[in-house]
Amino acid sequence: MGLDADDRDRLRAHFGEYLTECADLISVLDTARATGYSQSAVVKWCVTGRVKAFYSSGKYLIPKICLLDYLVSDEAMCVRQKSFKHELMLKEFLDEYGCD
Repeated sequence: MGLDADDRDRLRAHFGEYLTECADLISVLDTARATGYSQSAVVKWCVTGRVKAFYSSGKYLIPKICLLDYLVSDEAMCVRQKSFKHELMLKEFLDEYGCD
């Protein structure tokens, strides 16, 4: 999916709607619940630096803005096996804005 800057901003806002109930720092569990990916996948994002996160008291905390940065990144768009939730969020966005 090729996104220009305006489309990417709209996509970030769309994904942000799914995270409105989340705090500014999101736990791995809450990130997994919000995105539909497994907790181990989310931890891998943190460990590999795909998502910027803080490691504190034996757990990762992900700034909401950093999660949104990742979800709209080219890397996340190229994930072959997206979670059902991620696919649903993208489909809703495409249905509304018709981006290619």
